[in-house]
Amino acid sequence: MPDGHAPEKQPSEAAAQTSEKHAPEAPWAKDFAALTTLDAFLDYAYAAQQRGDIPRALAAYREALKRYSDDPYVPYLFIDLGNLCKQQARYADCIEVYRRGLRLPIIAENEAMAEEFRKNIRYLRIVYHILEKHQALTTPFGSIPQTYRAEIETAYQAAQAQHHGS
Repeated sequence: MPDGHAPEKQPSEAAAQTSEKHAPEAPWAKDFAALTTLDAFLDYAYAAQQRGDIPRALAAYREALKRYSDDPYVPYLFIDLGNLCKQQARYADCIEVYRRGLRLPIIAENEAMAEEFRKNIRYLRIVYHILEKHQALTTPFGSIPQTYRAEIETAYQAAQAQHHGS
């Protein structure tokens, strides 16, 4: 947390966008073409999650965000996507999800929502760095040992106090 930046190990957004442009068509692209509402995408993502098909669920959330970026439900879609990333121990991806959310007017213009996203970013940076320190970055959020959770909470409370003091 000392540098205030996200982990260095995450890919740049530009690199991620470039690789998406040149990637072969996903096997579920035809499924996505048939989905015509945000609710349909959410149902699809949830069903994929329940089957354990996490890549498909992540792709469905990301496609929904592309298609429905102005929908009032979008902040919660980012939260759903972030939670899925946490469950998969994809902390750097989760930080980027919340950063992307902050760039959308529907979130950026709602100060309370924007602050929640910023809090999540601060918290996830701490989670990332503490798990990295313990060589446990592959630990899904729900499986983080209690001793690490206590360390995370202590560090987060200190960061919050520092944030509110500045």
